[in-house]
Amino acid sequence: MSLALQRTPAQRLPAEWSSPPAAECVACGSSMEAKPNPYFGTGLAIHRYVALCTGCHRVAFIPEPVAPEAPTRTEQLLSAVRSFFVRAA
Repeated sequence: MSLALQRTPAQRLPAEWSSPPAAECVACGSSMEAKPNPYFGTGLAIHRYVALCTGCHRVAFIPEPVAPEAPTRTEQLLSAVRSFFVRAA
């Protein structure tokens, strides 16, 4: 059984990736292609992209890049107070 996943023009890789992450299949050693997950958003499918092996058609999930969290308002205030006292000393 072969999986045929086609990329439409509207389905592009995330902007954080300048090129798809290079991956090698653990089963056969062939290269893997990043494809949009056709089941994303339905049920428990949480991965936007999957890696599909070009040799044996094995599928692996690609984790999404994690954006750094913005500091909370309290952390920003504490940082400003600390920097004030560091300069005063």
